Parts: sequence; C-alpha cells; structure tokens
Amino acid sequence: LFVRDFVEFYSSVEEDLTAYCNCHWLTFAAGKCAHVCREGDACPFGDHASVPYETDRSAFDTDDLMDLKPNMHTVVARYVKPRTKSAGTSYALKMYPEGNKITHFVTHTWEEDFGDFVWTLQTALSPDDVVWVCSFALNQNADIKQAISGELLDSPFAVALRHAVKQLVVLDRDLRVPRRSWCAYELAIAGQFAVPTFLWPSRRSDMEQLEREVDALDMRDATATKPE
Repeated sequence: LFVRDFVEFYSSVEEDLTAYCNCHWLTFAAGKCAHVCREGDACPFGDHASVPYETDRSAFDTDDLMDLKPNMHTVVARYVKPRTKSAGTSYALKMYPEGNKITHFVTHTWEEDFGDFVWTLQTALSPDDVVWVCSFALNQNADIKQAISGELLDSPFAVALRHAVKQLVVLDRDLRVPRRSWCAYELAIAGQFAVPTFLWPSRRSDMEQLEREVDALDMRDATATKPE
C-alpha cells in the first residue's frame, strides 16, 4: 500500500476505532480472545463486524478484563478481516490486484497505537512510498502459520525484504520492537540481505529513556506472542 492509503484508512476508521475501544474490554479467558461489551446487551456495535465478543461481563473475573487498545490487533480484527474475507485475499491485493513495487519493508509491533503507527509512516516517508506491512500485505483470514511453516528465508517476510529498497523500523514508545522475536528476525534478515535499515522513534518517546533502553538491549531476551 502507499503511505497515503494508510493515512486515508486511518482517517476513515479513527472515530469508530476510538468509540469501539471505549466500549469494550479485551479478554483471553478460556484460552480465546474476545471483546467484552462494557454496556452488555445494550452495546451499540451490533454484530461487532464478526469479531468474537461477549456481552455478559459477569462471566469474567475482573483480572481477566483489560482495556481494549486501538492497536493493530484491534484494527485487523474489526476492519481488515471483515473487509477482506469475501475476497479471500489481503487488504493490499484487494485494493491493488496487480500489486505495487514496494519501497520500504516496515518492521513494527502490533501493540503500538495504530494512530501513532500511521503518524510514523507519514513523518518518516513520503505519501507515494509503497510500504509492506504484514497485516495489510498478507491474507489475515488465512492460516498465517502455514505461510511461515517452511524455510524462513522463503517466507513472505523474507521475500518482501529482499525486494525492499529500505527497511523502516517503527519504534514504539516502550521499545518493544527489538524485544519481539519476529522483529529481531526481520532485523537480522535485513542485515543478511544488506537492506539499509533506519529507525524512527514514536512521537511519544522519551528520547533519553529510549537511548538508555537501546544501550541495555539484549536480543536473547526477545519474546513472541505465540511461542511456537
């Protein structure tokens, strides 16, 4: 997608995304991810765009309920998956069936505020730059595990990196990116392919704290949302 596509996308969902997150909690109780309606059966979001949801808040312990954040996880669940399910393809290929030649591969964490993520794209790049962002470049209704089940160097991530002119590393405020196993892998592959890499801090970053955390980083401490 072009950077301008992300700007237009966020502009179209920002109000709904904010209201939706304010009306829901997030839970992983019983081993599944679901959005729990703060207003119960009176929730104003109807069928929730097919996102798994629960209206009975009393069925969950308080410790099982977290604030729902307007991050990539929520954006994919509420907008990307429903809008691409019938097409059976990625959001990017639905918009551009012939594809676009990418200029930048974007490494980032899904936990970052989506508005901050789009701000970074706007600030670091030009509107006509074409970025490869996994959540929009890959079919989110498909089995992602299958796409990365073979040799890692043959995965869609590695293939996209090989064709990118540069790698943009979007640093979230809490500097989670280097601590995420898959992000660390993307950084390593970019180095192996000699892809120029540049880092861009969040607009919410404390730069002095960021410098201290960079100095203290140890890639051996990297973790993954799904350890497998």
